[in-house]
Amino acid sequence: MKVQTFFTGLIATFGTAWVLVIAYPFFALKDQAAIEWEDKDGNPRQYSPTGQNHWRGAEVYRQENCQTCHTRVIRNSVAGSEVFRSDWAGQKHYDEDGNLLADTRRESHPLDYRDKHYASMGTGRVGPDLINYGMRVAAEVKRANEANEKAIAAGEMKPFTVEELTYLHLYNPRKDVAQSSGEKNWSNCPSNRHLFITKSAAGQGSVRALPVRTKEGSQVVPSADAKALMNFLNASQHDQMLPKSESKGENFAE
Repeated sequence: MKVQTFFTGLIATFGTAWVLVIAYPFFALKDQAAIEWEDKDGNPRQYSPTGQNHWRGAEVYRQENCQTCHTRVIRNSVAGSEVFRSDWAGQKHYDEDGNLLADTRRESHPLDYRDKHYASMGTGRVGPDLINYGMRVAAEVKRANEANEKAIAAGEMKPFTVEELTYLHLYNPRKDVAQSSGEKNWSNCPSNRHLFITKSAAGQGSVRALPVRTKEGSQVVPSADAKALMNFLNASQHDQMLPKSESKGENFAE
């Protein structure tokens, strides 16, 4: 075999694979317009990707190797449906009379990862799935505040926020707010204290200081990386309805 023939075949082989696996999907998906369809009741629906990338937070997420223990995907029925997991796949919303207003539970879809440099779908599940963490953490904050209602009313403590709860979990997963509400008493997640800074509490102190024990005259505040990771996690929601699947003939959100 001639050298020229060998390299021509080599380039053609890898070139064809690159075009089909990388180039074509990139150009086919990069400029997708809003998708319109009708739901089962004939109501017009539209899906418009938000484009929220939070690239710095996603970078910190990978940097801390979170994808080793957490996934960011709700499996489809072929791999074992997880739509029944209301705290992972979405939430059901009811009115005061108990009537169902909306059901955001659905499987993951390629559109959920649009405009993401890296999907971080994960390699295993030592901990819970995080694709809907932002939706779930709001419910956890509500439960924590209800569990500490008397202390908050007496002025002994401030109400928790979604930002603070996420910071507290990153700082010390084994003693976070979920324990106060009876949600759990243990976590396998490693501490990320290196993402926080211990500094002087001179004056009024920082409004971002965590309510944790420190040396007298000091306070713990999140670093820029901790803030980026917090924003990335709290923005993790895929509650938008999607068009019908040609293969299933049903709405993902139904």
